Amino acid sequence: MGATMSELRKIVDKLYNLEDLSYQDSYQLFDYFIKGEIELPLQTSILTALKLKKETPLEIAAAAEALVDNTRGFPKIKEDLVDIVGTGGDGYNTINISTTSVIVAATAGYKVAKHGSRSISSRSGSFDLLESFGVNIELSPEKTKESIQINNLGFLFAPFYNPGFRYVKQAREVLKTRTIFNILGPLINPARPNKIVIGVYAKDLILPMAKTLMNLGVQRALVVHGSGLDEVAIHGDTCVAEIKDNEIKEYMVSTQDFGIDTFSIKDIEGGLPEYNKNIIKQILLGKGKDAHNAAVAINVAMLMKLYDENDLRQNTQYILELIKSGKCFKTLENVISFGNR
Repeated sequence: MGATMSELRKIVDKLYNLEDLSYQDSYQLFDYFIKGEIELPLQTSILTALKLKKETPLEIAAAAEALVDNTRGFPKIKEDLVDIVGTGGDGYNTINISTTSVIVAATAGYKVAKHGSRSISSRSGSFDLLESFGVNIELSPEKTKESIQINNLGFLFAPFYNPGFRYVKQAREVLKTRTIFNILGPLINPARPNKIVIGVYAKDLILPMAKTLMNLGVQRALVVHGSGLDEVAIHGDTCVAEIKDNEIKEYMVSTQDFGIDTFSIKDIEGGLPEYNKNIIKQILLGKGKDAHNAAVAINVAMLMKLYDENDLRQNTQYILELIKSGKCFKTLENVISFGNR
């Protein structure tokens, strides 16, 4: 049961007064959002007020639950399942590192359910890239599960599983800035991966995101912010919050920990989907530039920690060798051919 309009007005007034919402208030608000029961001007006001106030872990968890309760179902997978996903909104328009990383991770034998969408705040979102390669991004849940089991990789297109997102699309495009929906995207993967690496666009979002994951009952996760990026950085230090054994441990990693050179952020600058496609194809074929290979390798190396493979230097070396073998492009080809049968 959604909130009444008078209850909605009370919730909105709290936000205008920069007051934190209760779990119930946040749940009701986002249930209204995802059912298309809030007009565009009020949507933009609410999203702006939340951003100015700064969303709490409880508000984010409640909003995620509301969105999940309105999603299309996905068949359960018994094996360990992982995702690498960023909030977006870091403003740097780098190449699609997390998307490339999941293809490499799948090649390494990890089962990946990649949840994402087209671009909102960058030049090329993860699913813009996938479409440019010919991936069928609207595969049925059953076929996507089958792809994960056969190819170690399946792609879950957020608007397909979350049809209610169409009601907030215009507000997000009008604001053209990061909102709570950037934060929510990584939290509402319908495949329910039991392991996840989430990159966040701001350092001060690391702990709130980790606490939100704890509120949602996630057992094993890494939340990262890499010197301005929503992923592990090749150009500086990366701040990490790791969830393990119902505890959050915070620490920092450097390029030295991975055994790689430090590069410039300009070395991983991206562009439009076709430009990014060419770069990613070269990486997957084993012909990528050192900086591009390193950016992908250290993000997969970090993911491996979720499987208690804790030697980052060893992980990175293993993944770099896998990338240079050219086998990763075959994984993508297998997913493409499977989805277009």
